[in-house]
Amino acid sequence: MGLMRAIHIYLVHSANVGIYSEWHPIISYIKVLLGIPMMQYMVDFCQKHITERLDATKFETRVTRQDDDFLAKLLTLHSGDPVKFTIYHVLMSCFTNIGAVSDTTSISMAAVMYHLMKNAEAIVGVNSWVAHRNKDVFGADADTYRPERWLESAKRASKMEK
Repeated sequence: MGLMRAIHIYLVHSANVGIYSEWHPIISYIKVLLGIPMMQYMVDFCQKHITERLDATKFETRVTRQDDDFLAKLLTLHSGDPVKFTIYHVLMSCFTNIGAVSDTTSISMAAVMYHLMKNAEAIVGVNSWVAHRNKDVFGADADTYRPERWLESAKRASKMEK
């Protein structure tokens, strides 16, 4: 089973149990008896990435930065007060976020595809002159021809290439 299939199972289960919450223990028990995968794949996926991140940043002091991803922010909360915000909270936040993000992203992508197909003659784009003078991306000197900006930092180059 892959992550997309696991997310689908999770969302179907959540939709049903959200309506009939009193049925949750019964539905879960029946699914386990029938060997229907519940959410273990997603839990394992989250646990693997949390463990990898903890191993990679084991000796770093955690301070929230603006460009931190969701997991980095959760781990910063955990390191600030590991009793109040346990690793279980990190795991469940990641787990819930995967379901929520996949749902909203799929709805947004479906809407974009619908409108693109409905208006097939429309050309969607952005003027490159405008895009490449974004000071938030290219720095305060975005209007200056300075190709070495791409060589100064791999992280910054990655941000500029998006």
